[in-house]
Amino acid sequence: MIHLFKKVYVATDHAINIDIDRVVISTENGVDLGSSYNDVAGGNLIMLNTTTAGIISEVGSWQEFFVLLKDYTNNTNKQIIIYCDDTALLEVLCAWFNSLLPNATESSVKSLISGVMFRYNVFGWTNKLGETRTNDMLDINSSSLTDAYNNTSSLPLFTDNGLINSAGVEFLLATYLSSGDKKEELKAAIKPLIRKDLDKYMLEQREIFFAHCITRRFRNALNFGSDITYDNISEILNDTSKYPSAMLNDRVWNYKYMSVESTVNSAVNFEDMTADDVQDIKDFTALASSEAFGWPEEAGYIGVKSDVSKLDFLPIFTSGEFTDEMLTLVIDTESTFAHAAGSFFSIDLATVNHYLIEELLERNTQSDTSWISKYSLVASS
Repeated sequence: MIHLFKKVYVATDHAINIDIDRVVISTENGVDLGSSYNDVAGGNLIMLNTTTAGIISEVGSWQEFFVLLKDYTNNTNKQIIIYCDDTALLEVLCAWFNSLLPNATESSVKSLISGVMFRYNVFGWTNKLGETRTNDMLDINSSSLTDAYNNTSSLPLFTDNGLINSAGVEFLLATYLSSGDKKEELKAAIKPLIRKDLDKYMLEQREIFFAHCITRRFRNALNFGSDITYDNISEILNDTSKYPSAMLNDRVWNYKYMSVESTVNSAVNFEDMTADDVQDIKDFTALASSEAFGWPEEAGYIGVKSDVSKLDFLPIFTSGEFTDEMLTLVIDTESTFAHAAGSFFSIDLATVNHYLIEELLERNTQSDTSWISKYSLVASS
């Protein structure tokens, strides 16, 4: 799937999932299959047509089409996928970007679409509901892309701020880096992504703790307060020494045992973490990769390339305010690319084009505002 805004995505009609709320624009599949088919589908068929022209004639304009989907997902809080044949897919993408980006050029729109398709082909499996990807690769036909661009290049820019501000975080970042605009919108967009990333990091540390809590050299290196073995393994939950407390504290952890990271239900109550809590996690990570522990592969969590320094982003949550200074720290830290994965542009995120984020950060270090502004949501002055 290729993300457009909010919970709205575009995908090929080779992989239609009838259990998802959807729009279908396809010469082959954009036809009504009857009430019996719709009765067994788990998702709602919002609109269908054989061409984009047919869809737009129904709603009036491209902006009205996208506003319809915005209002639908706002009201239902459900994901929508626009399933398209090859021609419609390019036209939907070109219409979206030509209406969204006031400084875009033909070259930048084509590059943007080529990039999102490449990212989908490489990493789309990380976000799919099914296991196989035999028929859903996206191929770019340059002449078809040119046709789609020409058909949509004169579209008026969006005037609906709900559409503009719910576009991908990469476009908010481009706007901020090129003009300083959309700063608060950018903060609001990256905050849940940073939370999810920190959640993942904290859970990785907790997994190490739980996985090896009866390993003698691990237990001894961390100076557990009790002698935990297989015979009394659950007693680890009552150990009040430094590291068990750090990994089991119900003021910090929202679940007694392991869970998964989520932007909706965080595993960690970051807002209640203290400076001591943060230091204990850092100390745990350092010890877990030390010679006393004896597993050097865990050393990936410390040092220059470590995610440990991402804990420095915790004041976003603990202070109750996402300051301008913290935003600068996040951007400066991520611009070093010292981390294996960005704090707000992981490859696992279906809603973020991490390739574009990386290029924007690189161009920013080169002061290439001209390139960045092509992906801005605000017209250059």
